[in-house]
Amino acid sequence: GFLDVVLARPIARHWVVTRAIFASLIAITAVTLFMMMGTALALRYIAPVTAALPTPALVARLAANLWLQCVTWSAIALALAAPARRRGVAAGIAGVLALVGFLLDYIARLWNAAKAVSWLSPFAYFKPLELVMGDPFPLRHLWILGGITLAAWALAYALFLRRDISR
Repeated sequence: GFLDVVLARPIARHWVVTRAIFASLIAITAVTLFMMMGTALALRYIAPVTAALPTPALVARLAANLWLQCVTWSAIALALAAPARRRGVAAGIAGVLALVGFLLDYIARLWNAAKAVSWLSPFAYFKPLELVMGDPFPLRHLWILGGITLAAWALAYALFLRRDISR
């Protein structure tokens, strides 16, 4: 298919993964910026004049938190897709994994027994309500999500470079 055509060109194989990383970063950044613009427009034109509006710094912190969460999940999806023969299977696994991670984080808030494993979910490091309530964003969460992202990207490179593309 398309991957065979791309890989038939004389380019290094790692560029396929690099292109996917850049494409996801550009798309996630664009969507996040559009969400910020939509929020600013809605606050300006739709919110009541008497309403207490969030500060631009809070909106920026919330957007940055969401951006990092999306980048982390795109890196996980890329690591799952790198060795896969079918994109649909990899996308399905990534979706189910995201759902399980979300449910694990949500259940851990209600059930103490699930807290022991809730740290495995990237959603455990996504706390927008705490930001809205005025708590600072824990830098530890930034490092953890960044580490997951870098590890997933490295795994994607390693798996794709070892992949047999002849089948």
